[in-house]
Amino acid sequence: MVALESPAPELASHQATNPSVAFDAVGFLRVVGFIGMMTLAGHREDDLAHTCTIRRAMGTLANRFRVRFRWAWGLVTVLTACVAPGIHSPDLDGIEAFNRALRDATTRMDNAALADLWEEDGISLLPATEPLVGRKAILAMVEGITRDHPDAHMLLFEMRCDGMEGAGDLAIEHCEEHQRVDLGKNQAPFEGFGKMLLVLHRGADGKWRLRREMWNEGVGKK
Repeated sequence: MVALESPAPELASHQATNPSVAFDAVGFLRVVGFIGMMTLAGHREDDLAHTCTIRRAMGTLANRFRVRFRWAWGLVTVLTACVAPGIHSPDLDGIEAFNRALRDATTRMDNAALADLWEEDGISLLPATEPLVGRKAILAMVEGITRDHPDAHMLLFEMRCDGMEGAGDLAIEHCEEHQRVDLGKNQAPFEGFGKMLLVLHRGADGKWRLRREMWNEGVGKK
């Protein structure tokens, strides 16, 4: 600890005879401290007022954002309700009914029933051939096969369809088919596999029909 020295005798005598010039260090520090505290308090009040102003502004912006967010979220909900069911929930029962009719007509090799499953302006895309445009052209093609093989009859026809998606009166699905056909006397049975992409359209009568078909050769089961 450092010892405090007493004032010089001359200074002490001068202060004693002239009280007006006496230096009160403790009082001076008190005054300085008081001024500092008042200044700091003023700054704190300014800072507090500034902080309150910022908080009020942020609160106002937050309220506006919440209102706009709720409005936007409500709009998204309405649009989703309007659009999503058509995209993710096609008429599965109606499409399955179409698939059964297609399977039945092909198994029976009923060309007229097969043609009825096509729309009037339907298009069939087959490998290495020109597109078959229209129901009449498609019917002429299958009737030509029947004429070339008058004794042919279907021994087996299997068809499995997946990936059904729909939007309104349109739907798509992809199918795999397997057929075995007896071509008649002196001819070996035909066995083939195919894969198809079908685009369906629901008519005013509520029935689904083929609008587009793309067929390619498939791979048989090992």
